[in-house]
Amino acid sequence: MLQGKLFVNILDKSIIINYYDYSSNNYRKMMRKVDFKTDRQVIITTSMIKKILHKVSQNDNLLILDINFLECIDPDDEVEYLINLLKEKDNKDKQYVIKLLNKELDVLSSEKGIDIKSIELVFIDKGCKVRLKLYSNGIITAETKDKEVINLFVNKVLQGIINE
Repeated sequence: MLQGKLFVNILDKSIIINYYDYSSNNYRKMMRKVDFKTDRQVIITTSMIKKILHKVSQNDNLLILDINFLECIDPDDEVEYLINLLKEKDNKDKQYVIKLLNKELDVLSSEKGIDIKSIELVFIDKGCKVRLKLYSNGIITAETKDKEVINLFVNKVLQGIINE
C-alpha cells in the first residue's frame, strides 16, 4: 500500500505527492523535509469533494465506494441512501445521483468546510483497478505499490481541483 501527502507548488501550481511509510511513522520525517516557502499543504474541502464527485459522474472508470463524514457530522437518511446508490456498480443514473448528493452536501457544509473526512474510490485505467482513499487533510492512500497509478489518478481527477 502506498501513502502520500498532497502539496501544491505555489509558483507553478503543480501537484506534488510526498510518499511516506505510515507503518514506520515517517509522516513526521516527511513533513520536516517540506519546503513551505514553495509548497503548500492540500486540504480537501467539501467544495473540492463536490468537484471530484462531478468528475466521477462523467467517468465510467471511477467508482465511489464510500464517503465518510467527520464524527461530529451526522448525515441524514437521504445522504446515506444516495451514497449507497453510488456504491452500486451498475448504477446507470450516476450523474443524477451525484447531482442530488451535491445538493445535499450544500446543506451540510459551506464551500470551505471540511465536514467530509474521506472519500473512497476505485480508479480503473488500462485494465488496472485500484482502490484509493482521499482524506480531508490531503493524505492519499492506494492499494498498490505503483506510484504511476496514483500519479495518473491525480492528473486525471485532482488536476484543476486541488491546485486552482
